[in-house]
Amino acid sequence: MADPITTFELLNDGGGKLVLDGADVKVATPLSEGTITGRVRVVEERDIAIPVIATTAFGYLAQPDNTALLQYSAGSNVVEVYTAPAAYAGTYTYTPAILADLPYNAKAPVISVPSAVEGQPMTYVPGLWIADAAGNANIISELLRDGAVVTGTDPASYTTQNADAGKALTVRERDTVSGKTATSNAITVTAVSKTQTYLGGETKTTGGNSGVPVPFAFDFSAIPAGTLLIIGVSLRGSSSTAGTMTAAFGGQPCALRAQSDTTLSRCKEAFFSVVHPGGNPVFVLTTSGTVNSYSSIDVWTVTGTTGAVISSATFANASSASPKSLNLPVAADDLIFAIAGAEGASGATLAITGVGTTRRTGSVPTNLLTTQAHSLKAGAAASPLTVSATWTGSVVSAGLAISI
Repeated sequence: MADPITTFELLNDGGGKLVLDGADVKVATPLSEGTITGRVRVVEERDIAIPVIATTAFGYLAQPDNTALLQYSAGSNVVEVYTAPAAYAGTYTYTPAILADLPYNAKAPVISVPSAVEGQPMTYVPGLWIADAAGNANIISELLRDGAVVTGTDPASYTTQNADAGKALTVRERDTVSGKTATSNAITVTAVSKTQTYLGGETKTTGGNSGVPVPFAFDFSAIPAGTLLIIGVSLRGSSSTAGTMTAAFGGQPCALRAQSDTTLSRCKEAFFSVVHPGGNPVFVLTTSGTVNSYSSIDVWTVTGTTGAVISSATFANASSASPKSLNLPVAADDLIFAIAGAEGASGATLAITGVGTTRRTGSVPTNLLTTQAHSLKAGAAASPLTVSATWTGSVVSAGLAISI
């Protein structure tokens, strides 16, 4: 059964009436000073115990619709003393001028972060608004970065990011009816430098049919629990049916960050991310549509980022002459990863350029799958970054590059 709701609203009718609406109103009469306890709804519901005090005596009048009118002399101040919750504790005085021009923001919103670095969840305590009995207010909240609205964000569930570094973050509450606003305190965050460490890779010479999980033997035991992993995958399918890839790590689903066009057949690439739970979990790859004949993984640890993809681009399958190039938009602090696979006759080669260091080149017998993994921290790299793949003797090539 839902808790009864008591609505405390100030009615500006010239006589100065405080309207209480709800079955659980608790008052003492005659009421010159008293305490009303219940759930208060001003603009939002909050559990608050409110001693109500006035400069003149209150009159109490029960109404047929289960409301009570607390009447006080016109021209008086109304004082509310909030004792709970702690965020709203204090004394609030409403003058006749305030009561004549509702809604009114009695307490501005407050925001905070547990640590002044990017990537932290922001706590948002909404402001306290007083509306008239007709409820003529519609309060919305907006996140501001240096005074500009950050579109598509919800202050109640926001996590600070690199774009916030060095900027003033505030939350502005705005009544869309009257246009009145209230702005929070400002917080600033500093950037966390992103880093990447390449751990190695594994190429498998056995695969599985569509839908059959393929486990890898890569040893994750030396990686500390809680470390964020980026895992790049390249496979060569013996079927011409297109499909997708999914992955699990110790039974935990991995987040698919990007993959080659799902309509592509044969060679396909993807990037996954997962937080290491500790120990030595097994990375398992499953494909749909495309039969996984040969596949490889390359593993990185990253810090200073959630692993979410900022931008990505992919080569198409190509039996035409190399090289193939793509343009990847990057920013100075981005971590860039590229992986490509080529299917070809014995002696086929594959090379990626534009993305820093070659981390690993893997191949299976007769070069049925040759892969190469690269990574780079953008630094002063220009945007867009040109990534190219060059191969010889191949009949199929697909590649994927991402920045995070």
